[in-house]
Amino acid sequence: SSLTDGRMRGAGVSRQSVRLAVAAALTCAGTSTFTPHGTLPFRSDSPCALVHNTAFHSVDSYRTVTEASVSGCCMACQNDTSCAAFTLNGRDCHLKLTVPPNSSWLHSAGITSGIVRPIPVSPTSPPPPAPPGALNVLLVISDDLRPTLGCYSQPAQTPYLDAFAMSPGTTTFVNAYVQVAWCSPSRNSFLTGRRPDRTRIWTTPGTAPGLGFRAAPGGQSWVTLPGYFKAHGYTVTAGGKIFHPDEPSNNDPRSWTEPQEWQYSYGGYADCQHVALNRSGTEWCAVADSETAVDTKTVDVMSARLQRMAASGGRDGSRPFFMATGLLKPHLPYAYPSHYDGLYSDDPTSYPLPTDSGRRMPTGAPRIAWYDYLLSLTGCSGEGCAPVERPPAVNTTCRVANATPPQCGAGNVTDIFPRAQLALLARAYAAAISHVDFEIGRLLRALEVEGVANNTIVLVVGDHGQNLGEHNLFSKMTLYETSLRAPMILRVPCGPHGCNPPRNEGQVVEFLDIYPTLAALALHSLPPPPDLDGRDLSPLVRNSSQDHRHAASAPAPVRLDREPEPPSPNESAAFSQITRCWKSYENALGPCSVEFGLKSATEFDFMGMSVRVAGWRYTEWRVWNGTALAPDWSAPLVASELYAHSVDDGSFVGFVNGESVNVASDPANAQTVEVLRDRLRLVFG
Repeated sequence: SSLTDGRMRGAGVSRQSVRLAVAAALTCAGTSTFTPHGTLPFRSDSPCALVHNTAFHSVDSYRTVTEASVSGCCMACQNDTSCAAFTLNGRDCHLKLTVPPNSSWLHSAGITSGIVRPIPVSPTSPPPPAPPGALNVLLVISDDLRPTLGCYSQPAQTPYLDAFAMSPGTTTFVNAYVQVAWCSPSRNSFLTGRRPDRTRIWTTPGTAPGLGFRAAPGGQSWVTLPGYFKAHGYTVTAGGKIFHPDEPSNNDPRSWTEPQEWQYSYGGYADCQHVALNRSGTEWCAVADSETAVDTKTVDVMSARLQRMAASGGRDGSRPFFMATGLLKPHLPYAYPSHYDGLYSDDPTSYPLPTDSGRRMPTGAPRIAWYDYLLSLTGCSGEGCAPVERPPAVNTTCRVANATPPQCGAGNVTDIFPRAQLALLARAYAAAISHVDFEIGRLLRALEVEGVANNTIVLVVGDHGQNLGEHNLFSKMTLYETSLRAPMILRVPCGPHGCNPPRNEGQVVEFLDIYPTLAALALHSLPPPPDLDGRDLSPLVRNSSQDHRHAASAPAPVRLDREPEPPSPNESAAFSQITRCWKSYENALGPCSVEFGLKSATEFDFMGMSVRVAGWRYTEWRVWNGTALAPDWSAPLVASELYAHSVDDGSFVGFVNGESVNVASDPANAQTVEVLRDRLRLVFG
């Protein structure tokens, strides 16, 4: 056997060049003989053709994984749809995008290289045409976008999104929560409709770079959100950042009918004037020329593609499309074209910020809930910043419920960031959002120009929130409201009986709900795959008489004159989680990220799990069982948190100053803790 035509084209080699190998007399069992000509056979029971004592040195590896055996390296390459060849040197398995010319193969004692044979694909008939009345779908994902939008009664100037939220048929979900406040695990979750404990992606980068959710048990057979529309006769295309880079590789090619035209890049924001949040470099900048902005280029590309898809069946419904567009901003650095400076006052203190108490850790919160973003990047800096010492004896002192020794850091964390500089960062974040707002406006205008606005569902989301000094936190990767809450704005075209007026939906929903909801709204008579974890929200979208819906011109508050009642065991809830690992060289706790010495999932130290209902947020921190890849429920509870949301009025002030007092230990809340703890155990146990 040899490589299929498709993989050979991707690898840039011909069928003949693969057959003309330099390993005469080699079999898959191998020999140390090296000759400059001959054939390279596959053994019938192996997916790879091996060349022993040979290195493919002339082609750079795009990814290196740790594998103890040739067979393991071979399987790693075969399971990665981008991999064409590999070289195993010791335990370093170097994966290659292309098969190098045989003239460049290098004799290297003790090193084994190989060419992968693709997994056989059974012949399949083309997908059936989309059912009559199927609607187009435009999905827009903005990176690190929290609901600091005008349509959420918050301070960023977003006229295009505000107008979108006020258009007929639009539902703004004001209490929508992600599963993980981190790019890759969040996207792998809502684009597959499965919780992170199923995708096995808890961190960025994940524990299976190149494979993403495809490495999870059963992941090879999962149908993603775009893949579902592909299977039902849609043209399915993407541009920008959709899945996280390399998780899975190349945006999971099997999910699309067309390749991704524009690969996103963190570059394209040159010539910045900046304020450094830390010693590592730029954290915000104004760009002189908007044409250099990555998101501008992405929208240019996708607008052109939209024009083509509208003309080839999207306009008349004969071949509907699913188009995903990923915008990089307002991800750090908070970069934006300089003309957006004019939208915001030059006085850095004019931007609304959390109160002094809102900028501190919640009273009674455990230190494990907090991490030092500055420390994770550059080492401890700023007044009052001190590393957290690792407790002795396998962290037993921190396993006690509500422990308060210094090693666990219960209580407030010193304000380490000057208020005036924080205002500059918050202002820049708002300007970056205004930049994104304009680009989304261009996409929405393109729908109108191409005549497809009236048969296209539009969903605009962020992939998670962002901390801007609340609780003295920056970036994301926490279990607080500012990390986990993200925009979710959905417009459904008017039907033959008209459409609902624009509404705010106050019910708590999850990003897992995106997949089944879009499937139900766009493909009315076809059910989504049965093994999804989310729920179909289309009844909420179609029914405008619910008590929890509010006019879109006002926030949808959860406001009571007293403490909220204990939650019902069955009320709507959102479940989220985040890892914590010890940073060995600083003796500090933080997310299990590269900065904290990224570990495999078997080596995580702790897992935080949180449930949000209408009046409460409850969080537990548990020791992680690396063998079971699950919380160790038999170990003592590390810490718990309970926050009342009775006075969150939906305003900016309520959003950034909420969750200020941990009331988990208050006996009056014992029933609430019991109900929410049972719900956590049901989902994460």
